[in-house]
Amino acid sequence: SLWLQGSATKQVDPSFRQVGDPCIWGQHHMKAEMKDMWRNNLILVSLLVIALGSGSFWTIQKWGNILSGLSSQETLGPLQLQVIASAFCLSPLIYMLETKDDNQPDEVGDTYDFMEKGDINEEDYTKDSIYAAFYSTYQAIGRAPSPSGTDYQFTFNTWGISDVDWMKSEAEPQRHGKAAYQGLVEFPEVKRYLESNPNPQIVEIGCGTGAGANFITEVIPGCRYTAFDMQYAAVDTCNQLFAQHNPRLKC
Repeated sequence: SLWLQGSATKQVDPSFRQVGDPCIWGQHHMKAEMKDMWRNNLILVSLLVIALGSGSFWTIQKWGNILSGLSSQETLGPLQLQVIASAFCLSPLIYMLETKDDNQPDEVGDTYDFMEKGDINEEDYTKDSIYAAFYSTYQAIGRAPSPSGTDYQFTFNTWGISDVDWMKSEAEPQRHGKAAYQGLVEFPEVKRYLESNPNPQIVEIGCGTGAGANFITEVIPGCRYTAFDMQYAAVDTCNQLFAQHNPRLKC
């Protein structure tokens, strides 16, 4: 009787659990699952890093480093451009440019600090490689709506002029580049020549994408235009975007 009474009034520690208690088993099981999950995630991240590094190395070996490894004698497709750009971002090249401190002066004696203005010194890239990516991007970028509602494909270089009488309205997104090219035929001497020679043969050396050449055939309807460029990617872009649709333009 005394033993039962003592047992009934005994204060039991609420944290006390027997070995076989389901709560203890559940806690151990949850901890084990968490460890497995973190271990699996760590393995997955490690494999992903290895895969990305290997992929970047393979991409650079196959298609080249975007700064100096590409050839202007070929045009890159959209997928190639995306893979090469991704490989560049994942490669150590950006870090190497950021920490470089032995920049060599160019032909006019200038050196550039990548961290200061984002400029890259000439010894760190080749024009062939940059042009290959540059013109391939022009060709692959696709069409976009303009303020006037007409789809267009941006193909003029990023330079141009403004504040001229023949400047097109703001509805034309490439008005600055077109104004620069049209300025070539706005000289009084050129206008007089065209009056007596309405069907001229025009040759351009260094045509780039061919956007300017194509535009001049619109400004001078009677002309025939031959466009040259030392970069195959530029000539290919000119043919793909313009010449195949313009019988008066040959790239």
